Amino acid sequence: MRSFKDWPVAYKLMVAPLALVLLMMVLGGLSSWSMEQVAGRVSLVSRQLGPALEHTAKVVELMGELKLTVQHYLRAGRPEQEQRFDSLDQQLGAALEQATEHLRGESERQNLAQLSKDFQEYRSQFREQLMRLQRRQGEQQAVLDVEGPKVEAELSAALVAAQQSFNLDAVFYASAAMRSLLLGSQSLYQFLQEQQPAQSKKALSELGDAQSKISVLRDRTSSEKTKQAMINALAGLDAYRAASEQMIALVNERRQTVEAMEVLDQRIAQHISQLQQGVMQDMAGASQQASATVESTNGLL
Repeated sequence: MRSFKDWPVAYKLMVAPLALVLLMMVLGGLSSWSMEQVAGRVSLVSRQLGPALEHTAKVVELMGELKLTVQHYLRAGRPEQEQRFDSLDQQLGAALEQATEHLRGESERQNLAQLSKDFQEYRSQFREQLMRLQRRQGEQQAVLDVEGPKVEAELSAALVAAQQSFNLDAVFYASAAMRSLLLGSQSLYQFLQEQQPAQSKKALSELGDAQSKISVLRDRTSSEKTKQAMINALAGLDAYRAASEQMIALVNERRQTVEAMEVLDQRIAQHISQLQQGVMQDMAGASQQASATVESTNGLL
């Protein structure tokens, strides 16, 4: 084989252009490969991770609106808020399905699955417990609104009659029963607002005292009219106290339901936070890999 110095001049002149062409082909191939890698990462972010982040944000938005609706319902208990909850529930279900389709990471899918499970329980607590308790409280409130004024009217009439007939014994018991009824009602409505156990105990105690004093007046009076009025007052007060006991039990059950929902809400918020972090980490990882590919290609060039 002849050495380079023995080559013909024409061949020697062709070496540099051929080497340059070969070098350009190699550089072009590296550049094309680098661009394909970068394009693949960009496509991953735009076609997969981008929609995953978008649907995750939609889930977060709907959960926020749902929680706000529940808070409004706890304060007012209006039917339109129940309808709003149902509407948001349907939208959130669709958003969870779309997010599941676009999530890539196993940990993100697990977080979303746990979020969906906790949300199902949250929804069940609202529909099967909170709405039921709200309706039952409305029923018992109707009894209180009817029977309370009736008992008060009977006692007022008996008190007026006793005063007109100068029956001091009847005046004492009728006024004492009226006082206990008013204190019991006041304590009950304070309990409905503040939900302090001492208030519910005082309400039932005062109503019991009212029943006792009305019974004494019924047994001691010689007036048939007053006796019948006390019989009617006792019947109404029995219904009033039974409704009060039901109302107190419902309020306590409602408080426990709300506490359980708050625990679920905290767990849902934690799953959402982890889900968002996972998607953002995937996007950051894809961006870093694309940058690393560009830097390695630039180093070769």
